[in-house]
Amino acid sequence: MGQSTSTVTLRVGATEYNQTANEPVTLAEIHIHPLYSFTKPDYDISILHLNKHLVFGEKIAAIALPPPNVVLPAGTLATVSGWGRLVYQGDNPPELHEVTVPIVSNEQCALSYANHHAIEYVTDTVLCAGYEEGGKGTCNGDSGGPLTVDGVLYGLASTSWVCAETELPGTYVNVSSVRSYIALVTGL
Repeated sequence: MGQSTSTVTLRVGATEYNQTANEPVTLAEIHIHPLYSFTKPDYDISILHLNKHLVFGEKIAAIALPPPNVVLPAGTLATVSGWGRLVYQGDNPPELHEVTVPIVSNEQCALSYANHHAIEYVTDTVLCAGYEEGGKGTCNGDSGGPLTVDGVLYGLASTSWVCAETELPGTYVNVSSVRSYIALVTGL
């Protein structure tokens, strides 16, 4: 279930898909959460140890992490961003996109997924966000992208059944619920 570091390269600070101004960064190690399973979004987090230090500037910066076990109130507005498709099975856009979506309670999210016979899909390690009418959210290619509230990283785009579907919120790793793992690997 491991990922080879030789198959992953990061391009940091880019805002356009084919932007080559930034030097690629290779990985020294990939730490996949030991409880992760590709069949569910639980613990869908990896920590990447880079081969070199990043130089912070206008396009590269650190992001704050939330304290452990925070539950964001339903309706809290969050920003998600990514390089993914704008419509299911569409083309990937040439630039980075972002959209604002409201947090959905895990209870409501579980009910939504229960209508699709997937109630076990929503656990305490999952954060849900999206509009009831759909139309805005993450899609194919956005996996691993950030969900932030007031500059704090509360979620990471995870596996999704659909792209901003009506009555089916997007699912994200609840970063607050995996803080002990992050601390174990990084010391943060």
